[in-house]
Amino acid sequence: MSLLASPPSRRVPAFDLADRMRKAAREADLSNGYLAETLHVSESTISGWLNGAHRPPKLAQMMFAAVCDVDEEWLVTGTPSSAVAPPLASTGRRMTRSRTRSGANHRPVD
Repeated sequence: MSLLASPPSRRVPAFDLADRMRKAAREADLSNGYLAETLHVSESTISGWLNGAHRPPKLAQMMFAAVCDVDEEWLVTGTPSSAVAPPLASTGRRMTRSRTRSGANHRPVD
């Protein structure tokens, strides 16, 4: 049997709310501690949400999306809303977020 032969059917993994929350937090470079402090919940609550043990309430989902700067519809359903702006043209420079007490600032990273 050839390794290149396709099996009769292939499994497509489903990505759930917890998967998207982990991705959003990772892409925004936000720690569980920062999320917990910002959302006024414990780190164990954040961990429970991110590992899928507990589903966050709707308000927490909305706040999580805002803090991670992702589309709420995408976070909840996996499908972006029609209000999502198209990606900006690539400049070849990645944007990162530095956090200060006065708020988040975006700056390019070389």
